Amino acid sequence: MVTFGGMPEEVLFDNARAFVVEHDAATRTVVFNHKLTVFAKHWSFRPRSCGAVSSPNPRARPSTALAT
Repeated sequence: MVTFGGMPEEVLFDNARAFVVEHDAATRTVVFNHKLTVFAKHWSFRPRSCGAVSSPNPRARPSTALAT
């Protein structure tokens, strides 16, 4: 990682099943995949999970310019 001058301290992951084994939204407890945890420990960063999203952005609309 000489190109970037080091490693990030924290890496943000989405809640994909490949990364997160269990995510309790009420207590905000996240259990990561064992292989991801070992990988993070090897490269000295902390994995962090995105918060659970109940619905997509309500303002997001398809572009009418592309519909023509």
